[in-house]
Amino acid sequence: MRVFVAEQTSELESDFSFTIPGELVHLPPLTCDCPDCGCDRSVGGFVSHKATTTFVVRDLDMSPSEYIELFLDTLTQGGWIRGPADVDWAIDFAKQHMQMASELPVETPLRICDSEPTVTS
Repeated sequence: MRVFVAEQTSELESDFSFTIPGELVHLPPLTCDCPDCGCDRSVGGFVSHKATTTFVVRDLDMSPSEYIELFLDTLTQGGWIRGPADVDWAIDFAKQHMQMASELPVETPLRICDSEPTVTS
């Protein structure tokens, strides 16, 4: 299954990566108005709960249900899921990630632009 994973490249001066190379990453559930924090242009690591501006598509041996379980776990640990009422939107968010990743070739380098994964050259 194709998913987004952290990539530690530094093509742009503004790139940063505090994630574990190769860890699953997700788009930010919410971004703030602070121009300095970087949440509007980074993804978060499932394990490290840290951010990176660069990520790639990888084909990992996991099922959609396994991915959704990991996705729910990381959002719960990050405080985004506080109860049963939050689970439905989180599952939909996970499915959006799976759909976006499935439409891109493996090893496609990406960044966030206007809250969407964007292919980099």
